[in-house]
Amino acid sequence: MVVGVGFGFPLWYPAPYYYYPPPVVVSRTPVTYIERREVARASTDWWYYCQQSSSYYPYVKTCPGGWQKVEPAPQ
Repeated sequence: MVVGVGFGFPLWYPAPYYYYPPPVVVSRTPVTYIERREVARASTDWWYYCQQSSSYYPYVKTCPGGWQKVEPAPQ
């Protein structure tokens, strides 16, 4: 037989809210995508080379042997 006195509350309580650690908040930086796009060359984006004078148009206005169409090269 067990005899006890009760006061209307249990003898064990969970820890108060201030004893629990705060939640961990992890914030991620948004991912940024950079799109690389090759620029299509226009049909007029060519250099014209004159083999006889070893020069390019517009530095030489006429070419007796005809112009040679070449792809532009960075300088």
